[in-house]
This record gives sequence, C-alpha cells and structure tokens, in this order.
Amino acid sequence: MKAIFEELLKTKKNFVFIGEAGSGKSEIAMNFAMAFAEILYGQARAMLPNISPRAVHFFDMDQTKPLFRSRDVREQLEQAGVVFHFDEQFMDAPTMVGGVREHLADPGSIVILDVGGNHQGARMIGGFAPFLNRGETANYFVINPYRPWSREVLGIDGTLSEILKVSHIQKVDILSNPNVGADTTAEEAATGDARLREMIGEYVEVGPICVREQLAKEIEQNTGCAVIPLRLYLKGIL
Repeated sequence: MKAIFEELLKTKKNFVFIGEAGSGKSEIAMNFAMAFAEILYGQARAMLPNISPRAVHFFDMDQTKPLFRSRDVREQLEQAGVVFHFDEQFMDAPTMVGGVREHLADPGSIVILDVGGNHQGARMIGGFAPFLNRGETANYFVINPYRPWSREVLGIDGTLSEILKVSHIQKVDILSNPNVGADTTAEEAATGDARLREMIGEYVEVGPICVREQLAKEIEQNTGCAVIPLRLYLKGIL
C-alpha cells in the first residue's frame, strides 16, 4: 500500500479532506500524514545526514464539534516527525490556524488539511481556493455510506454541493470509508462500499476503499479495488 502514497507524492503536495461530519476525515488524514512522514523521513535517513527532507505539515482545522479531533493524538503525529498546527478554541468561537497559506505555497512542504464537517467546517478553507484548485493539490471528499446523510444519492449530493459552494473547490476525488465503528467487519465494509459505488458510480468515479488495516487484505481480495489500510488513532467512528 506504500506505493499508493509514493505515487501521490510524485505529483501532489497538498491534501485536503472534506465531507459529512463523522465520515472519518480525521482518521484518514492522520494516516496520510503518517505514511508521508515514513516515506519522506525514511528516504532522508538513507541519504546524507545534511540533506533535509520535505516537511509534512498537518493542519487541524475542525471547528465544528468537540469530539474525535486529530489534535487529541497530536503527540503521536509529532513523534513521527509531522509538524502539527492547530489553534485553541474558546467555547464555540471559531478560530483560524495560522500558516496555512504559506505552507500551501511552499514547494518544500507537504500539507494536509483536516477540515471540519459539512459546509460549516468547509467555510474555513474558502479563502485558500486559489491553492486548492491547483494541480499540486488533491481534494478528497470522504463518504461513509453508513452515515445518516450519506445513505442516498440526494443526501450525498446535497452535502457535497454545499461544501463546494463555500470552499470554492472545483474538483474532488472520492474516498470510500464504509464503517459502523471500530468493530466493523469485512462483510460490513464490503457491503457498504458496494452500495456506495452502486449509488454514485454512474455520476462520479469512486476511489480506493479505506478500511482498518486488519481488514485490508481480505477487502482487496474480495472486491478487487484499491485499498488504503487505516491504523485507528481515534476512538469511535473511523
């Protein structure tokens, strides 16, 4: 699976994760960050000591809910060499993390934006649209078909339309993240993914399936689809 991330780094440097609240954006974003850190810093260690790798920057931009935020496992990402950015909130007042624009523009920075759920969270990135619509940026719309507003085409289309309107993102790639929690079975994951592809496959291409790493091999063999194995860092919904 490392090959998927290595291939991405050949053409992309910025990675944005949007979707319905509870779709699993944070879990997937953290796995991308950890994979990139392993690839880039591992390569650097194999080279001369004075050669610095590109830095992986993770921005926790979730201002929409108090649970299951990537900032809760900040230390794990930092231990892997990921530079973690977030701003403390006071009550429910929204805050903007600093340094986003600079790092999106910096060719030496690999940037991951973990965006808050639905269009409320996506408003935070509207001002960065010129960077998000460049070829060097991958914008991922994460869909968990088991979530309330992602169980039918109209719900998915409504959520995506609202997010695109406020974020000004012009193109997204779809990531399938079918799960009912940390104890999701391979059958549940495969069934959810098949349902998602049946619902929207006529309108848009669905990318890899994201499943917890213990299920990855079985899902890949049974579905024939590309799989991104996830190590679970957050409790509850993936």
